[in-house]
This record gives sequence, C-alpha cells and structure tokens, in this order.
Amino acid sequence: MNKLQINKLNDQISYEEGKIYWEHCKGYTSDLMKRLMKQGYYAVKAGAIYILKNQDGEEVVTGYSWEGLLFNTAKLFV
Repeated sequence: MNKLQINKLNDQISYEEGKIYWEHCKGYTSDLMKRLMKQGYYAVKAGAIYILKNQDGEEVVTGYSWEGLLFNTAKLFV
C-alpha cells in the first residue's frame, strides 16, 4: 500500500489513536494496535487473511492485508 492509499484510509478514521502510520524498520502500525498488543491481543495470518484475536484467542476482526486489519480494527474500536 502506498502513502496516498494510507491517507485515504486515515481520512475515514475519526480519532488519532486509530490512524495508520509508517514506523521505521517495522512497517505500518497504529497507536491503537500497539495498545491492544500490550493488553494481550495478537494477530495471526491464516492464508491471505490477517486476524486479530483477543487474550482468550477469540477472533475479533479480520483484514485481507495488514493495513486492512489496522483499518478494520480502528473502525471497530471507535
């Protein structure tokens, strides 16, 4: 995904913590995803689908790319 596509996704996210940004040597992320990971959430990849799971291993949200998962997570946790 390029910067223009990320900006279009970010335009649809209404709060700063959910905005997607590039982190050097790590790739795209968001402060929301970082917070969730610290709380015990984790992401897995099953085939072409990325899945965010909660602390109990239950599926929370999916995306067809990592950036899609970041976006769908931001939309879910408004």
